Amino acid sequence: MMIEEEVEVKVKVQRIVIAPRMSLKQFAKFCTASLPVRETVLQKSKYPGGYIPGYHEIARKIICAAFSSNFNDDEHDVHFEEFSRHAIRLRKEAQAYDGKTDEHKNRIYSASALEAMSKISGIIIPILKRYVLNSNLHMRKDATSIAGVSVGAVSDLICSTDSGLTIAGFIKFNFTAAALKKEEAEHMLFVLKKFFHAKHKIKTDAKDCMVIDVVDGKIYRGIETSNLAESIQINCEEIRSRWDTIEPPLRKPKDL
Repeated sequence: MMIEEEVEVKVKVQRIVIAPRMSLKQFAKFCTASLPVRETVLQKSKYPGGYIPGYHEIARKIICAAFSSNFNDDEHDVHFEEFSRHAIRLRKEAQAYDGKTDEHKNRIYSASALEAMSKISGIIIPILKRYVLNSNLHMRKDATSIAGVSVGAVSDLICSTDSGLTIAGFIKFNFTAAALKKEEAEHMLFVLKKFFHAKHKIKTDAKDCMVIDVVDGKIYRGIETSNLAESIQINCEEIRSRWDTIEPPLRKPKDL
């Protein structure tokens, strides 16, 4: 009797996203960028790498967990002191890994994000005092469909009023070192509000819907985004119509 052995062969495979789908940040970038950048965004969205690093995800989880604890108004300073301590810990942990590895980069990037958050306590504490906050990170697959294009729509925190009884809005953090453009923030808010309204069946006040650019120390809120509906529809129709013809990026010789 012939015994067949299963042999595992590791092959580098190019991932392909069949149906039009983009992350929230990439979509906002596409809508506001020059033509060459738009092409790059489309390529990266249709042909993502096999592994997508989460350079700021450690910081995102720490911050959302802390703010969801909803401390008394006179205790919020504790959060920002704790962020500084976490940043020191992560920088020490990073030293155990090679500088080119994700284990190192994830800790360094998250440490920088936590340090940046600790510096803007003055603009964050009024938000903590106004709302009851709950982490929304467990809803990582939240997305909305616009003209046949699926766009990520995950907010980081849900904001409630009336001691947590009334859902009012949301917060989305941006941790990148490069400042978020106002136009990008507006497009992110449009998508997030569209999904939020459909999911929760409520009408929000623009001041309760926020994108916070942590490193740049800016809060984008109170922005009316309904005027973007037509241009976003056009952008999504372009993405959908071109998706099947988008060619993969040229591979570098070392990848061949």
